[in-house]
Amino acid sequence: MSAHRRVIAGDFNERSGAAVRLLERRGLQSGLPQFQPRATTWRWNVGSMQLRERLDHVFYDARALDALSVTVLRDGRSDHLPVLAVLARR
Repeated sequence: MSAHRRVIAGDFNERSGAAVRLLERRGLQSGLPQFQPRATTWRWNVGSMQLRERLDHVFYDARALDALSVTVLRDGRSDHLPVLAVLARR
């Protein structure tokens, strides 16, 4: 069993930029594309249209953790939607 079980989650303000690439190079895996590959986590109303993007991520160490589910919750008043990740030790 690994002594380190890393989870890094939050608003990265990028879909696949430098921070995402750094975490992937360090062996972390993004959970959202596995379970909801087209999900967006950010929304912003501009006139009659709504901009949407995936700016929030849950990265985890797949050598030590299994992602059981990762879901975007369509709730709340923030421009960022909550992301719920259920992880278990390997």
